[in-house]
Amino acid sequence: MSNRIAILAVMGAVLFLRPLTPAHPSVSAFRTPNDGVVPEAALDSKGVLHITYGAGSEGYYVQSRDRGKTFSVPIQLNRRAGTVTVGAERGPKLALGREGVIHAVWLG
Repeated sequence: MSNRIAILAVMGAVLFLRPLTPAHPSVSAFRTPNDGVVPEAALDSKGVLHITYGAGSEGYYVQSRDRGKTFSVPIQLNRRAGTVTVGAERGPKLALGREGVIHAVWLG
């Protein structure tokens, strides 16, 4: 594995792989806040971990500045209740744009 950082999101958990040295990566696993499911995760150039996830029929966004030890207060993505489809691979999707702009989309 190179000096790159990989983040894998699975049902209700995020696996955070980071190299201690290029030859010896470590893995940290943590639960998605609020028992969220189908998380999407992205790490920005400043080391902030951004996560979107679903809970019930709602979508949420949080961030962590300490690699998943603590999270910001969840921000609900959808303004109308019950408009986010969650389950299997469906849930809020996340992308980071230029200059840290956060993009979130979902099926509703």
